[in-house]
Amino acid sequence: MKNFVVEVLDVNHEKEVISLFNKLGVKTCLKGNSNRTDNNPYRYYGFINNKFDNYRLDSINRCKTEIITTEQLRKMVEQQQQQFNPKTGDRVLFSHNGENYIDRIFAFKTKDTFYYISSWNEEAFLNGEDFRVYPCKHIKPLVKEEIVELTLKDISEGKGIGVPSHLIRIKE
Repeated sequence: MKNFVVEVLDVNHEKEVISLFNKLGVKTCLKGNSNRTDNNPYRYYGFINNKFDNYRLDSINRCKTEIITTEQLRKMVEQQQQQFNPKTGDRVLFSHNGENYIDRIFAFKTKDTFYYISSWNEEAFLNGEDFRVYPCKHIKPLVKEEIVELTLKDISEGKGIGVPSHLIRIKE
């Protein structure tokens, strides 16, 4: 994730910005008077090096962080909601901390929580039996990578250009 923050202008704007970050899956206890109206230096809310917090301008400059508008943040939320809308039974990557993702079957979503079927309950789900679900705050699509089989001649002719090397299998 690239580094980006939103400058919080006042208390009401702070509530809106935190609400938008919540929709992106961020849970935070930040609240108070960290805004431009109160001249608080920690008025920039967002991500630096994959960590959500409120930051000072010197940290933003040092870490080459982009300052975006509330409208840009709102568009990020809309794009995320439109781009990825899994259905029950889809394989999805889940994470409790936003970093370590695991491949599981998607069950359903409530307002701000996703639910997955644990690996030991997958067979029960697939057989139409009772199964347990577990809550999670972060999901992302499971990208299926397909192996490309090429001969040495194919490679010498330029086939396979742009294919990541871990996906290429040499065939005879």
